Amino acid sequence: MPDIALWSACDHKCTMCSNSVDYIETISDYSFEAIKNRIDGFVWGDDRNFHRFPDLKDDWTITGWEPTLNPDYYKILRYLREKFPNSKLVQLTHWDRFSDIEFTKDIVSLSNYHLVFPIHWYNKKSHEAIVRKEWSWEALIKWIYNVLKYKRFEDQTFEIRIIIQWQNYKHLDKIYEFIYKYFPQVDSIVSIMMEYEWQAIDNKNLTSVNYNYVYEINEKIFLKYWKIFGVNKFKLYHFPLCTLKNPELWKYMWRTLPSHEINFVWKCSTCKLSKYCMWIHETYCKFNWEDEIKPFKMKDLGNIKIIENYDNFRFNPIKEVEIKNNWWKRWKKTVIFTWYWCNNICRFCIDLNKRDIEHTTKQILKDILIAKQNWTTILEIIWGEVTIRKDFFIIMQFIKSMNFNHVYMVTNWNKLADYNFAEKFYNMWVLDSIVFSIHWSYLELHDLLVATPKSFEKLLKWIKNWQDLWFNKRKIGTNTAIEKWNYKDLLNIWKLVKKLWCLGSSEFIFADPNVWWVHDNFEELMPKILESAPYMRELLDWWNSNDMIYRVRYVPLCYFEDYLDNNISELKEIEIYSNVTHSAPDFNNSDVVEWRKNSWRVKTKKCTDCKLFDKCEWIWKTYYEKLWDEELLPIK
Repeated sequence: MPDIALWSACDHKCTMCSNSVDYIETISDYSFEAIKNRIDGFVWGDDRNFHRFPDLKDDWTITGWEPTLNPDYYKILRYLREKFPNSKLVQLTHWDRFSDIEFTKDIVSLSNYHLVFPIHWYNKKSHEAIVRKEWSWEALIKWIYNVLKYKRFEDQTFEIRIIIQWQNYKHLDKIYEFIYKYFPQVDSIVSIMMEYEWQAIDNKNLTSVNYNYVYEINEKIFLKYWKIFGVNKFKLYHFPLCTLKNPELWKYMWRTLPSHEINFVWKCSTCKLSKYCMWIHETYCKFNWEDEIKPFKMKDLGNIKIIENYDNFRFNPIKEVEIKNNWWKRWKKTVIFTWYWCNNICRFCIDLNKRDIEHTTKQILKDILIAKQNWTTILEIIWGEVTIRKDFFIIMQFIKSMNFNHVYMVTNWNKLADYNFAEKFYNMWVLDSIVFSIHWSYLELHDLLVATPKSFEKLLKWIKNWQDLWFNKRKIGTNTAIEKWNYKDLLNIWKLVKKLWCLGSSEFIFADPNVWWVHDNFEELMPKILESAPYMRELLDWWNSNDMIYRVRYVPLCYFEDYLDNNISELKEIEIYSNVTHSAPDFNNSDVVEWRKNSWRVKTKKCTDCKLFDKCEWIWKTYYEKLWDEELLPIK
């Protein structure tokens, strides 16, 4: 499959481009005579540096930077067609010149011609923010119209590619919808994980995204749109098999990377499905952790039957997958409560009365071991403040030895403000993500809420420490307790979090009035859902409009009907996990979701006729006892 570059410059500066922003070769290297000599050399047997796949010598891939900028572009294509009359010419282009009708008419006179072009968004403003060229949106729309209008041969085909990166990965559904609405005639729609090269690396603060983020947001979207576009149109490139956990998607995954551009991690050698894998782009793991790569084990093979695609095994190895029991969704989460002692005294804490309950090192290690034996994949370390335990590093080392799929810790940050402590912990490489608590957007009231002097100052210091140690900013998350003093400040809190470059998951939690301090000081601390919900919705709207999707927890769904898909923690929890277990010094709960609904929450007569009844966890029992259900708004 010869691959020939026709030009070394581009008038777009796409943020995730895999080429450099500056010219590398001189323009003379791309004159008609220079390229003609290269083509003739290939005809005579000199095929060095031409091939992505050296043993395939049929179709020609025409690349650039932007090949259509070559003044002799049409002349070169004519020469290629003359020398290779039966080869398909696959053209990768950014489209601008095709907005010229006369240029388009010339090009569509070529038969067996496959045009490949990218769409980065579904509207002008955001598309041009990625392309970084004004009026490129209008040129895109005009050229698609032209090539579809002036198409002359059945073997002229058109492919749209979406390069998945941070700026657009949460909006693929809108992009697919746009394509289907306006250009259903295209022959294929390809979604490609960004390659970490050149401009993509230079702009990694804008573009960097990992497989887990893409899959979590887009699993349902991929499943929806392959059915809409059809099995022969919808394709996924550059995804290792294990990163798209739902086997229903595997038949749409294609191998398109040549051998010199792929990478394996050591775990790949143990994978029982490696022969079907699409592999990892060579530079991906330099910018993302290898923990996303989860080799399939022998026990997994009993749940699936792969039907191989013998007609095109090399590039699209899986024809169909027969699946048992939706096994890929069987993620199990265990939350380990290490103890209840803490170096903050938060006003809304639900366990202030438990601080004298001990939990020995041996008991904690036993709980972690049991979690592993019970097939836990996600381990969360929480409560009260684990970093102040004398055996903290012993616990962390043991967790590391258990090799969980994902480990994250919730902390109040105070101890991590000590750089030496933070560095020692970071260098253990235990955590996949870390979550810290932040309850106000400025110092005085934040310190008042947590009843600890200089806690806000320590918060800023630990974040700086963690980021100085190069912990991925997209794995630093936050949680915020919503109570009467801060519910009007929610948007400012998140703006502060964003300013601090903590771009992991964020959760805003409606206060729990069932026990301890909020229970005993209900009037002072507990906000009304009627009054606080508008501020929560404002927060969610701001997140969703700014390419962020985070969540609220413990709220009645009747106030959040338009936010159910991505913004409600309990619904996402049910979708992701088969089971959530809590293991604490004074209790063990093997099914937290059911227990919470049956023990701490209450459904009222108003809830009975609501269409969200089955999804909702209703309201806190104490909240109902104090305020009844007059605020609830059942949806008919």
